[in-house]
Amino acid sequence: MTPAELQALYRAGEAVVPVDKAEPWTLLHVSRATFYRACQRNEVPGVLRLGRRRLLRLDLFLHWVGPLPADPHEREVMGT
Repeated sequence: MTPAELQALYRAGEAVVPVDKAEPWTLLHVSRATFYRACQRNEVPGVLRLGRRRLLRLDLFLHWVGPLPADPHEREVMGT
C-alpha cells in the first residue's frame, strides 16, 4: 500500500491492518525478509503479533515513519 492509502485507512477509522495487506516493506524500501527480521528484534513500532498473525497499528507506524510528502513523487534529499 502507498503511504496515502495507509493514511486514508487510518482516517477512516481502521486501527490495525494485517502486515501482508499493508506491505510496509515497500514504504521502507527494504525486502520483506529484512522487515520481518526487524519485527522480531522489535525495531519496528506498531507491529502486533497474535499467534502467527502480524498486525500493523497504523497510528504508531505512521508516526514512526514521519510526515509524508503531499506529492508522492517528491523526495527530500539530505544535505540539499
